[in-house]
Order: sequence, then structure tokens, then C-alpha cells
Amino acid sequence: MERRNLVLDLMHRQGRIDRPSWREAKAEPLSVAEVTPDPRDARYFMAALKRQLPEHYDRDALANEGLRIHATLDLRLQLAAAAALREGLEGLEKRYPRIRRDDPLERVQGCVVALRPQTGEVLALVGGRDFGVSQFDRCSQARRPAGSVFKPFVYIAALEDARGGDGITLASFLSDDPLQVSTPSGVWAPENYDHEFHGRVPVRAALERSLNVATARLAQQVGIDRVIEVARRLGITSKLPEVPSLALGTADVSPLEMARAYATLANGGVRPVVRTFDEVVDSEGEQVERRGLEFERVLDEGTAYLATSLLVGVIERGTGRSLAGHGLTGALAGKTGTTDDERDAWFVGFTPELVVAVWVGFDAPQSLGLSGSSAALPIWARFVREATGGEIRGHFLPPHGVERMAIDPATGARALRGCPRKRDEYFLAGTAPKKSCPSAGLGG
Repeated sequence: MERRNLVLDLMHRQGRIDRPSWREAKAEPLSVAEVTPDPRDARYFMAALKRQLPEHYDRDALANEGLRIHATLDLRLQLAAAAALREGLEGLEKRYPRIRRDDPLERVQGCVVALRPQTGEVLALVGGRDFGVSQFDRCSQARRPAGSVFKPFVYIAALEDARGGDGITLASFLSDDPLQVSTPSGVWAPENYDHEFHGRVPVRAALERSLNVATARLAQQVGIDRVIEVARRLGITSKLPEVPSLALGTADVSPLEMARAYATLANGGVRPVVRTFDEVVDSEGEQVERRGLEFERVLDEGTAYLATSLLVGVIERGTGRSLAGHGLTGALAGKTGTTDDERDAWFVGFTPELVVAVWVGFDAPQSLGLSGSSAALPIWARFVREATGGEIRGHFLPPHGVERMAIDPATGARALRGCPRKRDEYFLAGTAPKKSCPSAGLGG
């Protein structure tokens, strides 16, 4: 009561409330609000919590009476995620009547999962539009083709190889000319989303514009086995077939896996353990013994930063640039994803403090007819705007071992005084370009 009255006195003294309101508030009896999740909006999270606890605690210990489970759920974010998904899907059905279905079991579905990258805590998880209709959790139990949200793993594999001289830097160029790859099932010839080829393109543009051919060619250069190895390190546990098309996200993965992989980037290369609980306490107030949680550095901090920088470019200039129209400002990184025949729409992105994955599609695979930027990105933006107020805190800062240098955008060479065009770029120490602009005999 004293603490409450102190706050009221300060509010009155600072002119935040008038005298009648102040006196009325101080006359009110003290009551404690019961903070419990809305069962309709938190049931997917509670079901995920129930599934995960036996993975970390002995089942006999969990059977004891009087246990108190401290969940990672942030009620405000959970309610915001549920509202963003529900209103977002309803809005899609209104704008595109062709995707509306009368049968509740056949309606377009989606999921939203939000993690704190530094700890792996699940802050919000909404596995579908209505738990009462379907208890299937599309965040953790569904496996869907990842599409272009998988592409950053290809670039990470190539950036890691830069120190050995076999990879790429952010000043490199890729070929987006026609590509044919022989496979046991025939020749594979990828096409871009716009059904055009774009010739010689900067690495940044290749990912920002989500060019399939350039990415597939890069994967052939570094090796599909290396791409798989990177995805595994970042936290993808689903089956990853060693085929050329894997580079374009043909593997089925869960949104929760993808959120963990992007959280590893947001966490500077340290892979978090995804969890829905903080601890379990018995009736005596003692913490129940649990299996250890292991956080592991799986990616060099500098490489994680370069990958983050690429994903910032996707937001600023690429397929995610429409975020600017959703009232979000500050440090944002992410990637859109659209699978073949537009069956699955993704957007996975992060701020310095929050990682969010959104998937939209039908349970029974059929064409949604919408891209990730049209279907999933607006839901992501709605949720993140509510979670942050629209102004993102923090920055993506280059770590030790990453250097910044001005380059010539046309050639990727080091830009000296007199070079007609300049752009700052980031490099792992020792991998910056040796050629310079202007320079006699400088090639392409």
C-alpha cells in the first residue's frame, strides 16, 4: 500500500494525474490482479510446455504433487501473437476470397513463435488459429518446405570459407546465368521467382532479391554437404536430403527449428537451447533437478555478423522492404520465404532482443497463391510492432575481427580516393579485397 501510494504521489506531483483522480485512487482498497493466461490464447504454449518438460526432468519427479512450474511465457506477447495471427489470417481471407474455406478444418492456417535469442526462452507460441478446432501445433509439430528462409545457410557456408580463399566476401559477385545440374533423377535447372536471369550480381543483391539460380550455383561451389553441416550447427534437426535443390529450401523443417537457427545468428553464433520453462520447484520451494542446458558456440562471431548484415539488407532493399510501411524502425534483420506453387509463406526475422518466425499455409498442401512478403510478413510486423511499440531497441554492432572498408560497388575492389563510387562493406579480418579502385588494369 505504501509503495502504491508513493507512485500515486509522484504521479500527482509530476502533473500526470489531477488532484481528484489522485485522491480517489488513494482511497481505493489494495487488490492484487490474478495474472493468468487466457486459456484460449495460451493453450498451444501450455501443450508445448507439457511435451517439453519430460525431456529435461525425470517423469517420476514431474508426477509429484505440489510442483510449481515457472514458464517462460510472456503473457503480453502471447496475447499479441494470438491476435496478430488471428487478425492477419482473417485479413488475408477478406482480401483474397479465393483462399477462404467454409470448413473450419480446411481454413488457411499459420503459426507464430517468438524467442529470446540470448536464452532460448519461448516468449510466445501460437500453433494455429483455433486450438479448439485443431490441437496440432504448426510451430513445433509441423514440417513444411522452408523455401527461401533456408538460403542464408548457403551464404554462411560460403562466408566461412573466405579465410581459406575458397569462399566469398560481401564484396563478391555471383553468376545468375542459367544453371543445369545432373542428378540421379535427371537434370535440375532452377529458375528465379520472376522467371528471368540476371547475369553477374553482387552477393548482397543475390540474397536481397532471393535469386534462386545464383544461390543454387553458390551451393554447388561450396558443396551441399557443407550447407547441411552449417544448418545442423545452427539448430536444424529435421532430415536434410543431400540434393542440389536443398539450397532453395526444399527440405521440410519446423518453424521452431528455423527460429532457433536465426536466434543463433542474433546471438552472435551461440546456439541457444529452446525452452518453455525456467525451472520447476517442489512443495518445499526446492528446485527439482533437471538435465543440463547446453549453450554452444557453433559459428564464428564475425561470420554471424556478416550473415546478419546480409539479412539487414533484405529488410532495407530486398524482399522484406515492405516492413518499412508497417511502422517499424530500428535494427531489423530477416528473410522472406515462398515455396514452389506458393504453398508455404514464411517470414523469419529478428531484432537484437527478439526472434520471430511466422508460417502461413494450408494443412493439406495446396497453393496459397501468395508470397512470404504478402502473407507472412504483415503478421510478423503486426506482432513485432505490438511487442516493441514500433521502435526497436539496440543495434547490430560488428564484433572484434570484423573490419569495415569502402569498396567500389561495380567491381568489389577497395575504393581509394578518386574512385567514382563508394560503399562501405564488412569483412572478416584478412579477407578484404586486395585490388583497388582506381587502379590501372583493374578487371571486373
